[in-house]
Amino acid sequence: MAYSPTTWALLTFSFVWLLLKVVRKPKHPEYPPSPKKPWPIIRNVPHVPTSRPWLTYTAWGKEHNNKPLHLEALGQHMIILNNVDDAIELMEKRSSIYSDKPDMPLMTLMGLDFNATFLRYGNIWREHRKAFQLGFRKEMIGTYHPIIELETNKFLRRLIAHPKDLKEHCQFFPASIVMSIVYGHELESSEDPILVTTKRAIQLGNPTIMTGALLMITFPVLLNIPRWLPGGGFHDVAARSRKAISEMIEMPYAIVKDRMQNGVDKPSLVQDLLEKQEAKGVDDESVLKNVAGSAFGAGVDTTDCALGTLFLALSLHPEVQKRARSEIASVTGMTRLPVFNDRPSLPYVEAICRELRRWRPEAPAGVPRATSQDDIYQGYFIPKGSMIFFNTWGMTHNPDIYPDPEEFKPERFLNTDGSLNDDDCHLTFGFGRRICPGRYLASDIVWLAAVRIIATLELSDPKDPATGESIDLDKHQYSNETLSHPPRFICTIKSTEYADNLLRSEEE
Repeated sequence: MAYSPTTWALLTFSFVWLLLKVVRKPKHPEYPPSPKKPWPIIRNVPHVPTSRPWLTYTAWGKEHNNKPLHLEALGQHMIILNNVDDAIELMEKRSSIYSDKPDMPLMTLMGLDFNATFLRYGNIWREHRKAFQLGFRKEMIGTYHPIIELETNKFLRRLIAHPKDLKEHCQFFPASIVMSIVYGHELESSEDPILVTTKRAIQLGNPTIMTGALLMITFPVLLNIPRWLPGGGFHDVAARSRKAISEMIEMPYAIVKDRMQNGVDKPSLVQDLLEKQEAKGVDDESVLKNVAGSAFGAGVDTTDCALGTLFLALSLHPEVQKRARSEIASVTGMTRLPVFNDRPSLPYVEAICRELRRWRPEAPAGVPRATSQDDIYQGYFIPKGSMIFFNTWGMTHNPDIYPDPEEFKPERFLNTDGSLNDDDCHLTFGFGRRICPGRYLASDIVWLAAVRIIATLELSDPKDPATGESIDLDKHQYSNETLSHPPRFICTIKSTEYADNLLRSEEE
């Protein structure tokens, strides 16, 4: 293929610029140590992990005493944090420097730029965060407890009636809660058009379905590959993603607007935010749509991950179920279902929920940050624009903090007297100004699901539905995604001797 003189000039200029950038002697302290010796010119390009990066980061951390690590690839600096103290120091105590996000054109191409998770730090992000806080700050979550309790009981009945549809139930349950809270819309079945669209948007909007997604995020120049060249098929995937995500945002929002225009009052987060805007004389729906879509899409996917891990952990560990059920019985007498007011009296159940987040964090590699200015840490230079990866997996699987990290042991969060210790494993929700704003709602949903599942159901024998093999996590691995899902499995679900009476008493 012949290139024009202009193209050759640009290529030559780019090569010379990169060469000078790489070989020029820096006038600053040295970077943190590199886990791999950089190659000439391209530096660490061959070393950037593209599959389950959290495992590679953890292995590198063990080799370097969990110190901050540095990679450089085509001029992009990457800092990897495996130590929770480093993450707290940089992203909480120095949050003014470490709260930005890298420019990720792939996310824009896929239509994911509506999500505050990927927004650059600044006024637009602050507007989204403020709207999110109005609906999901800690003081508000109690108003959603009746919805969570109602949907949890429906969830239990679906599990008892159709135990083989476990995965579908784990998707429908959080969707029904978040849809009711955010849009005031009740999902009647898994065939609801909004839910179908949402599932499609979540599937298509996952960057890992694209070959080389991590490389495209790290090196946006790869997005210039033409559609017709090998490797350019991601353009079609991105177009489908944009369409599905747009529908996911617009469909339920339109339902709320239609109700309000027709004088139908059905409380929801979107209605509340719209009424507040109208009272202030503001007419800007873009933030509201984005916040609502983010809350729904992310809330469903992350809670689905957590619920899958809950069922897997409990079915693998009958002794955990037995101990937790005994604790529940000591509080409720098994004459009623546990309620949120029982939570302080159930430390072992709380420890189970903490251990779920530690054992299999939903986002094991975290979501990368970016530095907004140069910084010096531990004598090392961290340049402006560096991508900061906080390796949640490495932090929650550090054997010096969590002995036998691959074992599921809720008791690691208890003192010798059975009370909860001070480790709430909050790091799995992120750090600093970009900590997950939906963490209080997510925590309450998973806690109530866990405590009522343990009270009413006995879980055992997790199997691969395709082969019938018992689940072995060395073979049946969690997915290679930003939000890492459990392997698909089924398990034996039996009602406890208390289940019928407990659920019947709740109805009465």
